[in-house]
Amino acid sequence: MYINRASAYIYLSKLDKAMQDALAALPYAESSRDLDRLARVYMTIGNIYFYQKDWINAQEFYQKCIPLFKQIGLNNMVGTATMNLAITYKNRNLLDSAAILTRKFIEIFTLINDNKNLILAHANLGKVLSINKSYTEAESEFKQAIGLAESIQDEQQVIANLQSLAEIYYLQKQYTLAESILLPIFDSAVVSNFYNEQVEIAETLSTMFAETGKYDLAFKYLQKYNIANDTLSKRKQNDALMALQEQYTAEQREKEIALLNTTTALQEKEIQSKNLLNILLGLVFGVALVIGIIIWNRYRLKQQLKEVQLRIKIASDLHDDVGATLSSIKMCSEIIKRDEIAVKVNTQLLLQKIIENSTESIDNMSDIVWMVKPGNDKLQNLTQRITEYANGMCNSAGLTLHAHIQPDLGDIVLPMELRRDVYLIIK
Repeated sequence: MYINRASAYIYLSKLDKAMQDALAALPYAESSRDLDRLARVYMTIGNIYFYQKDWINAQEFYQKCIPLFKQIGLNNMVGTATMNLAITYKNRNLLDSAAILTRKFIEIFTLINDNKNLILAHANLGKVLSINKSYTEAESEFKQAIGLAESIQDEQQVIANLQSLAEIYYLQKQYTLAESILLPIFDSAVVSNFYNEQVEIAETLSTMFAETGKYDLAFKYLQKYNIANDTLSKRKQNDALMALQEQYTAEQREKEIALLNTTTALQEKEIQSKNLLNILLGLVFGVALVIGIIIWNRYRLKQQLKEVQLRIKIASDLHDDVGATLSSIKMCSEIIKRDEIAVKVNTQLLLQKIIENSTESIDNMSDIVWMVKPGNDKLQNLTQRITEYANGMCNSAGLTLHAHIQPDLGDIVLPMELRRDVYLIIK
């Protein structure tokens, strides 16, 4: 991310910001052990120093990236870095070193058949040789660059290298030869709107005509120089305005991205908070549900225990009541069997006792069955049972029963224990 942004800043000529990002990317590249990434970071830093005309630091980083590119076999990057390094040597006036390096990257670009960079390589070598006043060798290099440019139909490079060739003739005071090259390429530069070339060629022609005494032509090309230079200045101003516009747009975009990232981060944080809250609520609900289930189970078990205890008590009462009645019946039966005289005297009395005890046992059994039956849990069932029992007693005694019951209370549900207690108390 840092190195991509650094490249964008270089394009916008924001070299300080580009350097900040490139240096920020450096420790990550060094720790990654990725040779390609590290070499590209070194080269980007070298390029920034190059554009800042800090030739010594540019040279240092180019020398770092070249062996890495060689190690991973990226010959085109080796050639480009070597060419930039040669230019730093030339700008430091280390012409012999620049010439040696330039010949090296000419070999590299020839090997990989990169004609576009090969044109630049021959042109740079020609300029180094021209500065060193090796004009014959420089002429050969510029002619090779011209031939390659013509082969790929790069008109701008053809004009630029013809101009450099004409300057060699001009430096050697071969004015006629220089003029024969400069005049037609000036017209070609005008047709193609190559304003940089127009300015340089017009300036050379004006100076050359002034030196040879052709002042009318010198003045003519001085005017052309001024026109082209004004146009170039306007174009540069427009380019600067466009660059500023692009820079402003890029900064606005960066602000929008930063705002969007901040908003996204806040939204993610809010989502995380909501998720955490939902998890906590879920846990609380789960714990509450478990506690509720435990409490409900305890209550249900407690009710079941109470019901079991009640049933045990009813069974005990039934055992005691029925047991006593049956014991009485058994005793009366044994008396009748054993004592015939007692039978004759007391037969009616004992038989009556057996009947009463049997009837009582049946009634008690009926009461117990009624009490434990689930369908008899309403108040109207209890009042009906009490009324039936009271009617039986009243009829035996020749009495009339008057029962007053509130009808709106009939649907009240009574627990089994309460029904039993109320019924036994009334009974």
